[in-house]
Amino acid sequence: DLHGQLEDLLHIFQLNGLPSPRNQYLFNGDWVDRGDCGVEIVLTIFAFKVLYPNAIFMNRGNHEATDVNSDVDTYAMCFYKECMQKYDREIYDMFSETFAACPIATVINGKFFVVHGGLCHKPVKISDIQKIDRFQMHPPYDTIF
Repeated sequence: DLHGQLEDLLHIFQLNGLPSPRNQYLFNGDWVDRGDCGVEIVLTIFAFKVLYPNAIFMNRGNHEATDVNSDVDTYAMCFYKECMQKYDREIYDMFSETFAACPIATVINGKFFVVHGGLCHKPVKISDIQKIDRFQMHPPYDTIF
């Protein structure tokens, strides 16, 4: 969870190296909110995704959902506020649409299942997750299964 802390992303790169075909990364959600550099984090990750499409993977977390990242009453710096201060509503909406296209889970090498925040208490199969329309802004996690 980077939560808008650009220094954390840079520290990760300093410790582990920049993304490359030989140095892959999975960013497992919550890139935005709380910190004031969510835009810079997302653009940096997107830039590396364009440069090395098979080296960057991104699962979205709950903070990439509009009902969470536009909660101006809960967070001193929510992603909506950040976008409005730096850009405008159109930019926020474009980020939101892009976030909705990001997967909610990843399977690595057919062995490791990675999802942000866990799953519900019921048994879930990969095929159940594949049925979810990920292009929703925020799947109704409490009613999926």
